[in-house]
Parts: sequence; C-alpha cells; structure tokens
Amino acid sequence: MPSIARAPPRRDRDARCPQSSVGITPEVMQHLFEPFFTTKGPGRGTRLGLATVYGIVEGAGGFVSVESTVGAGEVADATSTSTPGIVPP
Repeated sequence: MPSIARAPPRRDRDARCPQSSVGITPEVMQHLFEPFFTTKGPGRGTRLGLATVYGIVEGAGGFVSVESTVGAGEVADATSTSTPGIVPP
C-alpha cells in the first residue's frame, strides 16, 4: 500500500479519516500536502484541505500520514505529541 507521511507510522493516533474512493496514485501522493494541488476541475473545492490539516497538526507538533490503495480508497491519520508514548522527531 503506497503511503506518504511526514513522520514515521505510529500505532497511536488522535484522528483517523477513511475515504472510500478510487484511491490515490503514487504520482498524486507526492503532492498531497501542497496548497492548491488538486485533481479536480476548475471551481471544485478550495484545494486547501490536506494542506490546511497538515499545517495545523504540524504547527501543533503533531504528525499527518496518508495511506492509499488504488481501487480501495485511502485513510489519513493525525497524531498529536500529547498522546502518551509519542515523541516528536
């Protein structure tokens, strides 16, 4: 399962957001946290969703990771440093 993470995968997490979609290709995964990156057409969405989540969570000392399987959907996890046992890098 391809994944992109800004921190090592962890078993503890504060939020898990599964999405049932067609999944994310490895090429698109490379751009997930870039502001204004989208695969949608003009006028559809703000293109700030994951970039905003990433900025807020990372700004608070946490981590964001996304895993996806093409044809099976994806899941995004957010973990804060206040979770017991989590030590920032």
